[in-house]
Amino acid sequence: MASTTQFGALCPEGHGVLIEREDWTREGVVWCSHSEHGGNGRFYRDQEVKTGTFNPAAPRVKSEWQIEQDIKAATQAAVREQLKESKVATKEPKPKAPRKAKEPIACKCGCGEMTKGGRFRPGHDARYHSALAKEQAAAALVKEQAEAEETF
Repeated sequence: MASTTQFGALCPEGHGVLIEREDWTREGVVWCSHSEHGGNGRFYRDQEVKTGTFNPAAPRVKSEWQIEQDIKAATQAAVREQLKESKVATKEPKPKAPRKAKEPIACKCGCGEMTKGGRFRPGHDARYHSALAKEQAAAALVKEQAEAEETF
């Protein structure tokens, strides 16, 4: 947690001593904790409190840290933009492979109807798998009966 120290200056509205913290200093603001600032307190611009010319409508004076952060952000944005442009310039569109024309074939379920190029007509794959399952069950039953007859 950032350390808190007394700023020494008074609140522009006369409510008491303003508080300064490291992270607030970087942002260029100070804090007045008086409850008459909307219940929880209020931030004031550091530079304006020091000069005694508090004007909420005036443009904010940036601290050195804020200026450094702005420069870093602008540099990073410029680098990102250059990378985007270089990728766009070097990127060649891939040629699309032509689709193979599908030929109608007889449905694999055994119904005799023609498909539109697949192996089954819609819904007939379930019919085919159901018939396979029945055949396998019947074959297993025949095998069990044959084994049972051999043991007697």
